[in-house]
Amino acid sequence: MLENIVNAVRQAGVIGAGGGGFPTHIKLQAKADTVIANGSECEPLLATDKTFLKQKARLVVEGLHLAMEATGAKQGFIAIKGHNKDVVDGVESCLEQ
Repeated sequence: MLENIVNAVRQAGVIGAGGGGFPTHIKLQAKADTVIANGSECEPLLATDKTFLKQKARLVVEGLHLAMEATGAKQGFIAIKGHNKDVVDGVESCLEQ
């Protein structure tokens, strides 16, 4: 399954959004203790992360688990700004199911 995840991400052309365009499939081939899904909006006028986490929290959690499996990570976190309580509550309710 690990190869399927890495290949799917490679074929989809997923890259990091941090400006450097680092290929995500390379990150998934690394070994890590922890995976962090960054859902903290950096630009004050953007709401993409918040909206996606509100509407598709389960997909984010599933993706985090897949990334953890690929990297061998024992723990994973979804980073959300604390003042976005509704987003935090939505993700937490998803985790309880």
